Amino acid sequence: MGASRVSVATPVFRQGTDLSVPIMPENQRGFSRSGTIHLPHELFHLGHKNNGAQRPPLAANFPRALVLYFLCLLNLLCFIFFRNCMRQQNCLTWIVVKKFIPPKHLRNGHLMTIAGSFWRRSFPRLPASVTRQFDVEPGTKVRGECHWQPEPKEHPVLVLLHGLEGSSESGYMLGTAEKAWLAGFNVVRLNQRNCGDTEHLTETLYHSGLSGDIRTVVLELIERDGLGNIFAAGFSMGGNLVLKMAGEFGDAAPPELRGFAAVAPAMDLAGCAAGLEEPANFFYEHRFVRRMKRRMRDKAKMYPHRYELGRMRHIRTVRGFDEAITARFCGFRDAADYYAQSSANRIIAHIRRPTLIVTAQDDPVVPFAAFEHPAIRENPFITLLAPKHGGHCAFISKESGEERFWSEARIVEFCAGQAAMKARKDAAGKGTAS
Repeated sequence: MGASRVSVATPVFRQGTDLSVPIMPENQRGFSRSGTIHLPHELFHLGHKNNGAQRPPLAANFPRALVLYFLCLLNLLCFIFFRNCMRQQNCLTWIVVKKFIPPKHLRNGHLMTIAGSFWRRSFPRLPASVTRQFDVEPGTKVRGECHWQPEPKEHPVLVLLHGLEGSSESGYMLGTAEKAWLAGFNVVRLNQRNCGDTEHLTETLYHSGLSGDIRTVVLELIERDGLGNIFAAGFSMGGNLVLKMAGEFGDAAPPELRGFAAVAPAMDLAGCAAGLEEPANFFYEHRFVRRMKRRMRDKAKMYPHRYELGRMRHIRTVRGFDEAITARFCGFRDAADYYAQSSANRIIAHIRRPTLIVTAQDDPVVPFAAFEHPAIRENPFITLLAPKHGGHCAFISKESGEERFWSEARIVEFCAGQAAMKARKDAAGKGTAS
C-alpha cells in the first residue's frame, strides 16, 4: 500500500483511541458542527529559513520574549497531556488517510454502485481457504472460509461479514480478505445464515437483527482457538450487524476484540427501506426482492412444514418482503418493529472500541442522513470517513493496484494501525515489567 497523505478535500472524521484530530473541509455537507477542529495549513508551516533573511511569522508580530514564553507554555501543556495519555486507554490519536478520488465517469452514485457490482476482479494472492462451520445456536450453523497465517496466534484476525444477498464469495469480501492477508492478518470470510449455499445448515432465516451470530463466532475464536487481537468488519447489512454487536458489547467487550469497521452500514433500516422505494432506486429494489423471493422459494422446498409462502406472490418492495416474510417468520410484530429492534443506530452510542465507518454521501441505497446522528458525532470511539462520492460499497478509485478499491484499503489500514498500536503497548509493558 502506498504512503498515505493528508487531503483537505476528503472528509476525514477521526475520533477514538489514542489521539483524535478531525481533518476535514468546512464546505462538506453535515460536518461543520461544534466539536470539530479545523487545522489550517499554516500550522504545518511555522518553520523558517536559517539564513537571517526570513523570520518566523509569529516572531514578526510579537516580541521575542512573548514567543519564547508561549513556546515554553505549549511545551509544558504537551508534556502534561502526553503524560496523562500514557495513563488512559482512550487518548486522542492522529489519523491521516489517503484521499478518495474516483474516475471522472464514476462521480455519480448510481454509476459507481453498478460498476462496483459488475467489476470483474481476480484475487491471485489470496491463498485457498479452509472451510469451518460455527454453531451459533442449537440446530443452526454458519460457514466461514478461513485463511490462516502459518502461526495464527501470532497474527491479528479480521472477521468479514457480507451484505444483503451477498456471501463469502462477494467481490468486496475477497478483495478485503486478500489485502488483509497480505498485511499479515488471519481472515475469516463469514456467511450469514442461508447465504453461500448454506440453506441446509439451518431451518431459520437470516435478517438484520442477528448480531448474536457474529458475536458467537468472535467468542469462539477467542475461547476455543486462543486468538487475540480480533477485528470485525461488515458491509451494508453486515455493517449494521457489526455495529449492533459493538454497541451490545459496550464496555463488556472482551479485551481480545480490538475494533470494528463498517462500510455503508444499513444502520437505519427504516430509512434504507424508504430510500429504496424512491423511483430512482427501482433497479436496486427489484434486484434485492427478486433474489430474496428466490431464496425463500428454495427454503420452502427444503422445509415445507415451516414456510408457507402464499403471501409472497404480490411482494414488490423490500419493506413488503419484511412485512410478509421477515417479521412473520422471525418473531417480529411487523416490519416497523423489525426495523426498530434491529437497527444499529439505536445502540451505536454504546460502542467502546475503536470503530471505523466508511460511507459515501452519494450512496443511493443507504441515505447519508443516518450518519449525521449525534451518536456518531459525539462518540469518541468512532471514526467516520464520508467522501462526497463512492456509491454503495463501491469506492472505485482512479488509482490502480492496492488502492483501486479504496474502502477495502481503509479497513485494512485502520485495523493494522490498531493492531500495531497494541503491539507497541505490549512491548512497552514488557519493558516496564523487566
